Amino acid sequence: MTLGERMKEARLYCGMTQPEVAGKLGVTFQTISSWEKNRTSPTPQDLLQLSEIYNTSMYDLLGKPTPDTPFGRAVLSAMDRDILDDYHNLPPEAKAVVDLIFSQHRQPKEKERGA
Repeated sequence: MTLGERMKEARLYCGMTQPEVAGKLGVTFQTISSWEKNRTSPTPQDLLQLSEIYNTSMYDLLGKPTPDTPFGRAVLSAMDRDILDDYHNLPPEAKAVVDLIFSQHRQPKEKERGA
């Protein structure tokens, strides 16, 4: 599997579109497409940012998986994937509401842990 194929697989695993990833990196979606099609390669800094966006390691993206990264873990259930797809298809205003709800839900748990 090529770097571009692994990048695409990681993006899809996270349920993200090329424009969403591009927005987080400050590049065009055409750049993401070019990387995924192996026409060009990301810089080491871009690769690091991609690994953070995809919640995986650069090793995974480079084809050297490590056991402690989520990319190699269990695949999402069909229901989880549907929920994630629904979220990614929401308009930005609706995503903001969902994000707010989840951030408020996480706060009590963080306080319990002493964070």
